Amino acid sequence: MISEAHEKASSANPLPVDRLQLIEILKDRGDPEANSWIDALRQLKLRSSASNYERYDLISYVCGLPGVQGGVERISRSAPHLNYTGRRKLEVVEVHLHDIEGLIETVYEKPQEFSLLTICNPSSMEEKWNNVLSQIRTAATLSLLRTQCNLLHFDGETAYIGVNSLPLFRDVQKKIDDLKKAFKNSGEYTPRQGRRGREIQVEIKLKLLCSPIAISSLYLSQVWEDVLSHVEQTSTKALLRQQCNLLSISGDEVVIGVASQPLLDRALSQSQKIQEAFEQVLGHRVNVQLINL
Repeated sequence: MISEAHEKASSANPLPVDRLQLIEILKDRGDPEANSWIDALRQLKLRSSASNYERYDLISYVCGLPGVQGGVERISRSAPHLNYTGRRKLEVVEVHLHDIEGLIETVYEKPQEFSLLTICNPSSMEEKWNNVLSQIRTAATLSLLRTQCNLLHFDGETAYIGVNSLPLFRDVQKKIDDLKKAFKNSGEYTPRQGRRGREIQVEIKLKLLCSPIAISSLYLSQVWEDVLSHVEQTSTKALLRQQCNLLSISGDEVVIGVASQPLLDRALSQSQKIQEAFEQVLGHRVNVQLINL
């Protein structure tokens, strides 16, 4: 791909090959400077001579995982690529995006592929993650995955793994093959046979996250909103929303903080209905503890 880009940039075409695409992009911007560039690009095609400007070539390369040999760059800084023969001034831009799928989801507002209810749910994910980590044989890899990653969701075929550190996201990307082997060896994933008898491995998707605390906060916030939607009595719902906070969920134990002792007494009188709402949302029996903040 890089070689092909340098070959195309070497051509003697006097006009930018992506002139029409540039015009469309500039139209979206729509300010006076963009409009002046649009006029210049349109006039460029009409001119019989191009001797009044100097041509520069630009190549951009966007990647999600940098090369592992010879440093992190895929394109050399010291000399032009061997396939570039244009003998003109050449600019090359190499961009590393750590979480391309996450970026696409953000830009296009694509819905999450898994419910936030599965994030940091210790009863469903922690045991699976520990089983997988037990199959990691390299101490450095195990330390990286244990301290910087969490298993967010696993549907039997695709594992969504959260990475807590942007600087270490690239390092975790390089361990995807190790993770695939660990899922298989742990028994959490049984490979299927594809066409021609080829073994289909587990799919690993990484998600860049702020921190375990931030993930847990997202999980608790989502659960709390869903619980409130299952509380039918208006006065109870108002009490929970305005005077209470969901503090933690650990297995079948739920802890809710209440703003004052009088309000705690009111909440305790509705504890059965609150417990039923949690059980509808979480899908299993729970013990709800109400405490005075």
